[in-house]
Amino acid sequence: MEAVNTEIRLCTEKNRESTLRNVLKEKGISQLLYGSKTTLAEKIWNMCQRAPDTMPELVDYQKPVEESKDLLFGIDASITTTRSGIEETGSLILWTTPDEPRLMSLIPPIHLAIPYAGNI
Repeated sequence: MEAVNTEIRLCTEKNRESTLRNVLKEKGISQLLYGSKTTLAEKIWNMCQRAPDTMPELVDYQKPVEESKDLLFGIDASITTTRSGIEETGSLILWTTPDEPRLMSLIPPIHLAIPYAGNI
């Protein structure tokens, strides 16, 4: 994955929040697109509630793709869940849904994908 300019940040459940906050700060992300109906959404929302000054503006992906082109091309970054990964190839398996369409991982200049070790 590093061969195609992917940055990997290893973290544990204990330091996941601080790792994500550091990445958001390092990348200068001021708006973060996410799907509010995902398993990841509650964790992100809680992070924002605990320390709002360290989080970007959260932008919920709500409209169909056809109506979201301006949003997708104008947002700083997106964050999505992953279904699984393949360690040998560095591949992530994304499972797109209406709440996390594939374009969330393709169009914004920064895509944060959150895999869990148990799914790799």
